[in-house]
Amino acid sequence: MKIIKPDNDDEKNLHVLHDVYGIKKLMQDNELLLVYHDEFSNENYDELLKLTELKMSAMESDKKIKKRVFHIMVECVQNISRHAAITKDINSQASSIFVIGKDRTKFFIITGNLIENDKKQPLKERIEKINELDREGLKELYKHTIEHEKHNAAGGANLGLIDMARKAGGKIEYHFREIDTDHSFFTFKVNIDPAH
Repeated sequence: MKIIKPDNDDEKNLHVLHDVYGIKKLMQDNELLLVYHDEFSNENYDELLKLTELKMSAMESDKKIKKRVFHIMVECVQNISRHAAITKDINSQASSIFVIGKDRTKFFIITGNLIENDKKQPLKERIEKINELDREGLKELYKHTIEHEKHNAAGGANLGLIDMARKAGGKIEYHFREIDTDHSFFTFKVNIDPAH
C-alpha cells in the first residue's frame, strides 16, 4: 500500500489532482490528513479505513462531524472498490486516488478512479440530479430509491451517492478526464458542511 504524505513533492503520481484541483495549492491552503495513490484491494481498503480512523480520532473536532466524515469516507472508498474499471492496459497514472483534508471551516474528501466511458453520462446525470435537490428532496429521493429501484449489479441501488450528499450538506464536485476511447479518470469531491 502506498501512502503519499502531504509533504511529498511527487506531483507526477498525483497528476490528476494537480490538473483538476492544483495539488500545490491544495497542499498549501489545506490540512491534508491522508493522500493515497494506488490500486484498491480488500487488504489496503481495511488498512486505509483504520489509518483514517486513527487520524480522525487524533483531531480536535466535534465527534458528530468526525462520524459524518468517516461515514462519507467509507462510502467513497466502497464506490471506488465497486465501480472502478480494472484494466492491465493502462499505466499507473490510472491508479485510484483518495484524499481527506480540512480547510479553515470544513472537511473534504476527494477520490479519483478509472471508469468506462459508457458509464460517464449516467453517472453525470445522477450527480446533477442529486446536486439540484435540497435536504428534503434528498430525503425523498433516498426513500424512493429504497422502495422502487432494484439493486444494480455492483450493489447499493445507487444509494451511496444520495447518502453522501445527505450527510455532507454540500454539492458534489466532479470531473472526467478522458484517458482513451474506452476509459476516463473520474474525480469526485465532497465538501462536508459542519453547519449541516
